[in-house]
Amino acid sequence: MHYVASRLTSPGFSFRRPDVVLNRCFDEDRKVMTSDALLVVEVGSPGSEYTDTVDKHAEYAREGIRTYLIVHLDADRRNKIIQEFRLDWASRTYRLADTHQERLVLTDPFPVDIAFTALDA
Repeated sequence: MHYVASRLTSPGFSFRRPDVVLNRCFDEDRKVMTSDALLVVEVGSPGSEYTDTVDKHAEYAREGIRTYLIVHLDADRRNKIIQEFRLDWASRTYRLADTHQERLVLTDPFPVDIAFTALDA
């Protein structure tokens, strides 16, 4: 997923590879841009915790991605909680909208209601 705006701290760095990105459909053959993303998901792991919860959190908000989910796993690598962040357009920062336990329930960008046991299968 390529950034629309350049990063001030790393101008040559222009893309990220989220664990999951749901983007708008488009007809032409082109790169996926952050402006296409409706939802981004990062699955936290010991090596990526800081990057997922601080760096990407700020970058995705600055890029205007409206929904950001961070999946936290337990010691057995099963879903423990999923944090749902929604973009505050005025400040271009995320606000914690919900902390999901046992079920992921979303209404936007599309309706979802799925048990963590189904995600862990």
